[in-house]
Amino acid sequence: MLNKKIILLIKSFNSTEIRQFNKFIASPYYNVNKEVILVWKHVLHNIDDISKLEKTHLHAVLYPTKPYQDISIRNIIMQLKSLLENYLQISFFQKDAIAKKLVLVKQLHSRNIESAVIAELEEINTDLQAASIQNASYLYQTFTYQQLKQEVLHTQFRNKESNLDKQLDALEKFYLAEKLKIMNLMMAHENVLKVNYSITNSQNVLELASTTTYNDIPAIQLFQLSYLCFQEFEREELFASYEIILFENLHFFQSEEQRMLLMAAINYCIKKNNLGKPHYQANLLELYKKGIASKVLFENGYLTQYTYSNVISLCLNLKDYDFVKNFIENDKKYLEESIQAMYYLFNKAKYLYVQKDYKAAIRILTQNSFSDPLINVSAKMVLLKIYYEQQEWDILDATLENISMYIRRELLMGYQKDSFINFVKYIKILARSISLSSKRKEKIKQEITILRYLSDRKWLVEQVEIK
Repeated sequence: MLNKKIILLIKSFNSTEIRQFNKFIASPYYNVNKEVILVWKHVLHNIDDISKLEKTHLHAVLYPTKPYQDISIRNIIMQLKSLLENYLQISFFQKDAIAKKLVLVKQLHSRNIESAVIAELEEINTDLQAASIQNASYLYQTFTYQQLKQEVLHTQFRNKESNLDKQLDALEKFYLAEKLKIMNLMMAHENVLKVNYSITNSQNVLELASTTTYNDIPAIQLFQLSYLCFQEFEREELFASYEIILFENLHFFQSEEQRMLLMAAINYCIKKNNLGKPHYQANLLELYKKGIASKVLFENGYLTQYTYSNVISLCLNLKDYDFVKNFIENDKKYLEESIQAMYYLFNKAKYLYVQKDYKAAIRILTQNSFSDPLINVSAKMVLLKIYYEQQEWDILDATLENISMYIRRELLMGYQKDSFINFVKYIKILARSISLSSKRKEKIKQEITILRYLSDRKWLVEQVEIK
């Protein structure tokens, strides 16, 4: 069969890229083999039909009267692969005007066309001053510019002029920005993957970055503050500064970095809330709203199901019912089509449950199937709460038994499974107790409070209180 990498590359092309590659592959500068063009067109039109991507089939398309020769078709396939890769490299490079000019300066300098070199360097300096993106990559280009300028000065004005100090300063700025960014990524990985990294000279980097010299460098200032917010978690004034500087400078970064910086602020608020500071929920909701409005929190053009669900849960906790009702309906269109209905229906049922419209919530949760195991279990948890609050004890008992078996056989992550199992355990205790003594209440509340993994902890505590 055709090389899998080629199939994946072609499938990733949008309509504009397909049009551009048609011109690229037809250009004699890049390709003189017309057979490669025929294979490209055939593959493009039959990309979803595997049988027509077999090497024997491609050979028959090109050479209908000749016997199969593997080496002939293999060579053409390799040429197509090389052309696709060259197109990606060139099209990416074409988008970076400064990078192109830096390469041009190197070529002009190597050919001793120094008058043109000086003019190009002046243009690059102007472009750098006006650059809209000022991240670590921008700082690296600034360093490269200073490096090239030094080479030119050394050639033309030996022993007279030098910009070595500016070259070193540019290198240090790039180093600090890139190292701080990587330190933030390592810290995030430590939290999620439970690994331990050893970061050399981290304290020196943080101290150097905190000097006034770098106060006006967003790529240094933001990543330094982001790191310190978690390393010095109790110093809440650091987060207050970070939040202000974040939205003043977010436009200087590319989309992935914007999302990374905003998610750092979101995760900080989540952690504060989880540690008993619920007033951070208001900050958290505001961050989500800004991230969605600006589409910074979108990935590959879509709002993730996690962000969509998190915003809804947060609004329900804050009783921001007007906003959440509109959000559920209006923002579902930003979800990927394949998961849109599932997450919309589940979250609408949650909203209806909180509004005490139990019949409507039950109708959604029982008449729809949810393919995602986590959503499926979560939907059953909402049903349990409804049956408990309505004192439908027989239905509750039957549902509890079914859910217990379902949770144990479903492929859920360990902590997720434990959270649901513990919830089922305590709702059973409450459902089978007519009333609880004060002593028993305190004991159950203490158990619920100290459990590491437990779904709907707040709801369970409320139910204990009213028993």
